[in-house]
Amino acid sequence: MRFTSVLAASALALAALAAQPAAAQNCAGFTDVQAASPFCPSVEWMKNRAVTTGCTATEYCPDDAVSRLAMAAFMQRLGVALTPAFVRKRDPAIGGLNLVGQQNLCATDAVAITGYPRAAIVRGLVNLYTPNGGMDVKAWVVYSTNGGTSWITPASNDGTAYGSLYSGLTPPGDISLHPMNVLDLDVGSTYQFALAVIRQTGTGDVANLYCENLVQLVNRNGTAPGPLDAPADAGPHGRGD
Repeated sequence: MRFTSVLAASALALAALAAQPAAAQNCAGFTDVQAASPFCPSVEWMKNRAVTTGCTATEYCPDDAVSRLAMAAFMQRLGVALTPAFVRKRDPAIGGLNLVGQQNLCATDAVAITGYPRAAIVRGLVNLYTPNGGMDVKAWVVYSTNGGTSWITPASNDGTAYGSLYSGLTPPGDISLHPMNVLDLDVGSTYQFALAVIRQTGTGDVANLYCENLVQLVNRNGTAPGPLDAPADAGPHGRGD
């Protein structure tokens, strides 16, 4: 009889555990919103962007009323989350291009992507002057996820790299290149963006080689990115985490 009672108690305990919702079924870490709820994607979107932090660390309190004070906090956090961030790097002397095949990089500082996926709109400027010989120069956008140990050239939809090519410069003269690309960024990765500049042909010397990299970080969920150009004196701007 005693053995039977122990078995019955164990069965009841297992049944009680099975009846409890698993932690994986919770939405965005909130125990009072289930993952199956049609509102879960919206709650996750707000949580990932720090628009909401919940009424406690583990509860969203979905049935609570929203006061005007709370509404102001939500709107302010939403504005921060949707404000594009700019990363700018100027490099007035990135080395020479005096040999055919010689390549240089103009790289930004590292940017860690946290919270939610982003996209990067990378716009570059490369300018150089040759006093005594013609040449062909190409510049394109590359990125690194390992601190610059290696660089990746993103491809366009047809499998070819985006680039900006200047052909047939005759001395003395200036070259101005404007490479651009849009890259998807993953949460948990740290990125650097750079302009790769290479001389393809020519014998002329290079002087006053200059580059500038402007990276705009935006949401990857269809949010309008806004203007591509930062103010003339823009440094770090908006939310940059």
